[in-house]
Amino acid sequence: IDRFGYVKTVDDFDTEDSTVVYQADATSEDNVSVFTDKGNLYQIKMNKIPHSRKKDRGTPLQVLSGMSPDEVPVFTTISNAFTTHNFLFLSRQGNIKIVEGKEFVTNRKKVIGTGLANEDELISLRSFNDDNELIVLTHKGRGLRIKTKDIPRAKRGTLGNRVAKLTEDDYFVESHFKSDDEVELNGKKIKLKEVPFGKFGITTKKIN
Repeated sequence: IDRFGYVKTVDDFDTEDSTVVYQADATSEDNVSVFTDKGNLYQIKMNKIPHSRKKDRGTPLQVLSGMSPDEVPVFTTISNAFTTHNFLFLSRQGNIKIVEGKEFVTNRKKVIGTGLANEDELISLRSFNDDNELIVLTHKGRGLRIKTKDIPRAKRGTLGNRVAKLTEDDYFVESHFKSDDEVELNGKKIKLKEVPFGKFGITTKKIN
């Protein structure tokens, strides 16, 4: 899948194409699973994606998935990851949760990937299978460190728990695991050690 939203299957990975944003090994029995900012999960069967040459552009992801023009892909994976990984969701308003991958195992082409409050959107989704430390960043450049073991587990249709209450002009924009030394914030590369980290944490009240 490239950054222009085109998808294709090829015989070998293209390691020189800088426009490629996602590539993975898959079989004809797998699905390409795409989570969007609107909280939807779209699944495309591998055998429905035209086989192409490396230099071919491919087919628009929007056409194959059926997603609406105003939806933006946030996270892409191959469906076999649902049997081995957990998935960590973070919304713009700061709702966070971990969902077991098995909740996304389905034959349906479109399902709810995560619940979202009014005027909220999914801004980050991470897959993992071991305890880790998550770095959450806001538009204003504030940071939070959260251990994944402290993040509540929830069902895919729920909103999750609020990470923190921010000022009206601030919102969450990124999440990274601690292993990422350098991250991008508002279009600029920054070192995590330069981020001012707050001390507030997850609320205990679940948001339904």
